[in-house]
Amino acid sequence: MSENKRRRSSSTGFWGRIRQSARHIENEAKEGARRVEHSAAEGARRVQHDAQERVRNMTPKQKNGWKKAGRIIGTLLLVFVLTASIFAGIFMAYINSAMRGKVEVYLDEFETQVSTELYYQDPDTQEWIMYQTLYMDENRIWVDLENIPKYLQEAAIAIEDKRFEKHHGVDWKGTTRAIVYTLFGKNVQGGSTITQQLVKNVTGDNQVTVKRKITEIYRALELEKRYEKDEILEAYLNEVYFGQRCSGVMTAARVYFGKDVSELTLAECASMMGITNNPSMYDPFISSWTRENNRERQLTILSEMLSQGKIDQEEYDAAVAEDIQFANGFTISGKYVGSDGTVTELDTEDTTDTSDDTDSPADDSTPTIKGSNSWFTDAMITDVAEALVEKLGITEKVNSEGKKVSAYDQAINMVYSRGYKIYTTQNPKYQQLYQRRR
Repeated sequence: MSENKRRRSSSTGFWGRIRQSARHIENEAKEGARRVEHSAAEGARRVQHDAQERVRNMTPKQKNGWKKAGRIIGTLLLVFVLTASIFAGIFMAYINSAMRGKVEVYLDEFETQVSTELYYQDPDTQEWIMYQTLYMDENRIWVDLENIPKYLQEAAIAIEDKRFEKHHGVDWKGTTRAIVYTLFGKNVQGGSTITQQLVKNVTGDNQVTVKRKITEIYRALELEKRYEKDEILEAYLNEVYFGQRCSGVMTAARVYFGKDVSELTLAECASMMGITNNPSMYDPFISSWTRENNRERQLTILSEMLSQGKIDQEEYDAAVAEDIQFANGFTISGKYVGSDGTVTELDTEDTTDTSDDTDSPADDSTPTIKGSNSWFTDAMITDVAEALVEKLGITEKVNSEGKKVSAYDQAINMVYSRGYKIYTTQNPKYQQLYQRRR
């Protein structure tokens, strides 16, 4: 035999042994699997047989015990269902007799409670500029939802009521938790939807009682039957309190950022919505501590917006990196920007209240939203009130408390609360000169 044949023969024998060993291992594995399967099936049969034997070997007393336990459990379930049905019937009867047609909230009545805006004409550009608002208890400028940034709408929903678009006025999980906590004497934050918060803020009913909560739930459900989601969100954003005597997003945007609400960035929207949770804690104008709290709240809102898919990662990163500047000159990181653009690093103990600082960048460029009036404005208010009395034929009347209210006082109330837009002849430069000479 040649050398090449011997090599091929040797190689063939080697690989043949390898294949034989592989077939042997495969057969053993299959046999092992069959044995395991057989053992498992046998074990299951034994367990089933033992259970059947125990049932057959039960004494009549034991069998009766199980039957009695079943009857008791069934009776308890039946009692629970009947009790729940009775309470549901009582609740519906209470709703029909005590609430229906008596406690509903109508947004069209609420919208008239807005501030009056005062304008002067810029002598150089001839543009009409709002310089002040007049208001009684709440400083509010109504703005339509279409003029409110989508970012601000989404920020409110993300942090206050993430299921706003899906529920019918009430988030039952959160409401149930709140009722249980109230029954045990605990005060719990959260659980109220945007609709419920709107109801509570409009009615001013803040009592921590079960009756108040039930009334609020009924009102919220009825409100969503009569109004669209956009109408409810618009009313909420125009009503919610932001601190600094600001009610609604327009006055808040002008006070905190010195701009129209439609011009707010994503970072500014998140910062401003963060104030509503607790203005005394998150108002960036109060102190460096509240400004830092506002920053933390802003990041929380941005994170919620990202996790809920309302913004993408790129938008989130840009908003986090933006060092927004407030109307008092301070940035959210604690720097101070002077009127000349100079940036100053301040100690954390420095207050952010710079309302008397003439170097504030907001002094000359932002509208004044406040209740104190100049001599010109007081005289203008008197003229407008007297004109209303004459034009509308207002006469003296008796109010709900039995007190007489003069025609002039009624007109003054109208000036401060009817949301008028008054275009004045005031020249701001001459007014400043006059004020300084006084």
